[in-house]
Amino acid sequence: MYAHLQTENVRMWTPLQPQPAGDQLVLRQRYAYHSVKEDYRKRVTWIEGRPSVAMYEYAGTAPAVLPPHDNSRTSQAEHIRTMPEVIDRIRSAVETERRKPRDVYTHMTTQDASFYRPRDHKQVRNVAQTVNNEQVGSKCKNAADELQQLVGRVYMNIRL
Repeated sequence: MYAHLQTENVRMWTPLQPQPAGDQLVLRQRYAYHSVKEDYRKRVTWIEGRPSVAMYEYAGTAPAVLPPHDNSRTSQAEHIRTMPEVIDRIRSAVETERRKPRDVYTHMTTQDASFYRPRDHKQVRNVAQTVNNEQVGSKCKNAADELQQLVGRVYMNIRL
């Protein structure tokens, strides 16, 4: 049941020795249903205590057209999430190159392919604001916030 991944020019799973007994393994499953199409389902199976290794199974056919985002007030176009690489590139341009959000947006929309562009200028401004807030440091507004942040830091250091 347990295996180890070896990568020497070829991905190969080799079984671990000794294998655990069957009564020691507890499998967990979680089911998810699509909000648009009920017959499109996802099942995730993992071994309890090892959630980093999981098997994903999809049943049915995915919907051809997705509905607009729930927060959309005006647009009826389907919602397509921005690729994480785009957000990372915006973040690096604002953080390391110290460019303004308008310059980053203009550069990315004129130079990049359509899949690697930010959705709009507001998305670039939001990422820039997040970067600036992280650089400023603490978001504490009062003594209670400072105490909560201190307790969180102590808890994280204990876990490590």
